[in-house]
Amino acid sequence: MTSDPQPQPSGPAAKISGLFPDAAPTVAAFLAFLTGAATIISAANPGIHPRAVDALSLIAVEAPSMIAALVGIGQMALADGLRRRIDASMWAACLLSLVAAAYFILHHERLVDAAVQITFAVGLIIFRRSFYRRARAFSIRMPPLWFAGVAATLLVAVIGAVLWAATHPAFRTAPWQSLLIDPVIGRAGRPVAVAGAAFVCLAVWRYLASVERTPPTRPGPDEYSKAWTALEGAAEAAPESILAFSGDLALLFSDSGRSFIPYAAYGSSLFALAGPAGPADERRAMLASFCERADRDNLKPVVYAAPVPLLPDLLDLGFKVEKIGENAVIDLPQFSLAGKARESIRYANRKLTQREGAHFEMHAPPHAPELIEKLRPVSDAWLQHQKTGEKRFSLGRFEPRLLARCLIAEARVGGRPVAFGTILATPGRARAALDLMRYDPSTAPPATMDFLLSEILLWAKDAGFQRFDLSMAPLSGLAEERFAPLFARLGRMIFEQGGRWYNFEGLRKFKEKYKPDWEPRYLAARGAFSLPLALAEVAMLTNSPPPERAGS
Repeated sequence: MTSDPQPQPSGPAAKISGLFPDAAPTVAAFLAFLTGAATIISAANPGIHPRAVDALSLIAVEAPSMIAALVGIGQMALADGLRRRIDASMWAACLLSLVAAAYFILHHERLVDAAVQITFAVGLIIFRRSFYRRARAFSIRMPPLWFAGVAATLLVAVIGAVLWAATHPAFRTAPWQSLLIDPVIGRAGRPVAVAGAAFVCLAVWRYLASVERTPPTRPGPDEYSKAWTALEGAAEAAPESILAFSGDLALLFSDSGRSFIPYAAYGSSLFALAGPAGPADERRAMLASFCERADRDNLKPVVYAAPVPLLPDLLDLGFKVEKIGENAVIDLPQFSLAGKARESIRYANRKLTQREGAHFEMHAPPHAPELIEKLRPVSDAWLQHQKTGEKRFSLGRFEPRLLARCLIAEARVGGRPVAFGTILATPGRARAALDLMRYDPSTAPPATMDFLLSEILLWAKDAGFQRFDLSMAPLSGLAEERFAPLFARLGRMIFEQGGRWYNFEGLRKFKEKYKPDWEPRYLAARGAFSLPLALAEVAMLTNSPPPERAGS
């Protein structure tokens, strides 16, 4: 594995940062810890005693100190990320420093303290090229020395709060709990209590996150051979099972070896893709084994894109389910381009074949390396045009190891490839599914994707496939009635209003042209409150970088 490359600085600010590129992260971590400690201690010294405070005024008066206490804990927590050169930690530390500066100016009129916070933020921006590693802002490890430092800071803040409260005449006769509950005397103690609670929450979170978990083992050639044998023996395996050969999914086999579940771990969950592949009589036992595997690693079992036949077993095992979309499935024996409904597709096909000289070809594995390399520029051009990277888990990617198990449809114009599609097909050829669909925006004529998809469907019909899956239209088909669950109503709102982030409705309309049957797909998790978190985690899993190959 190669280490993270350090970008070469350029520009006046970058030249300054280039003087101390190695020392900057360590110094920034130290200063972040000190500025956070100063913010917490300042929150424990709220200023003069108010004469009279009602409940509403009390909230308005104390809210800045409460926020400042949380900001201080956040600054101290970011110290480890700064030390490890994490870019998100640097930007988060800048933001928190500016918030702390505003607190000092508006609540205490301490211009010197505010200037220190602002200077620290500016310094981080100047030295930003020293923070080049990509990770989450609070990707923190919290060594024992960090806990000791925060505990010492809170102790100093408690002493300061007591000294501040002691200046009030009523303090001598007040009980100790007045440091927290008294409207006046407790003004200094409450921000410290908030900081302490945040500290305890961070400690518990890190403890739970540090529970030893066995990372999923990447399959080897023997496991892949065993999985393919299981697919050959399955009466009707889901085409998504072919994604097990992508290289980033682990495989859980039944005792008989006739069934397997492809799965991946992310965050607090263990995700199974579409459920077990294999005989129906092993389905429930496989799901139970999957739950045991998740329980052993202190993870929540989640089944993503579960089909309808799996629901009874999921419900019997205590899973909660919510619909997350519908798959467009073509009944191939009944499919045809005839009729007025598909006139536009026929016209586009004639135009491409007669005027542009478009040609369609289907390649069955094994594929020559030359074919993969010939299609790679098309894939790269599509990714660049979409301003995205390769996906994983429930979506395939341009990975030779996975492409070796796929049918590859190629569209050529003038003898050059302009688009391609990959098809996941089970060994029995009962069902196939569309995976990648990519084109080169600079060379592909308009309507190329309609031409490619219609030719794929006609080829699959002639090849004897019965059902062809155009994949999921996310969040489509969710209930919209007044009695629909909150999960469905929120999903429906995102489907209708979220076009600026993802073309939900456009994707469904594109597939509607082929008059598919719509099959629901579900997300299943143990516990209703786990479902929203699981949906967020699977989205992050799908968009996370694929793991490096072993030995790279």
